[in-house]
Amino acid sequence: MLQYMKASLTQGSPAVYWDEDVGFVGFVHLSQQWLDAAMLDESLGNFTEWLKSTTNSTISDEPSAPVMDANQFSTLRV
Repeated sequence: MLQYMKASLTQGSPAVYWDEDVGFVGFVHLSQQWLDAAMLDESLGNFTEWLKSTTNSTISDEPSAPVMDANQFSTLRV
């Protein structure tokens, strides 16, 4: 997982990998100065469109991974 995170940070391109426990995990690097609600919304939309264009299967809006309780996480980095 760290190699994908590092690639996203150093190469500036989205990175996605499949995890058996949680499903797709994606990393997108956003500059801190651009991190506002509008930019985040646009970036996540672009990431979703990029993900759809790189897969051969249909992506549904239904979650395929179990819903996880936010209390299970100690940090959330955006």
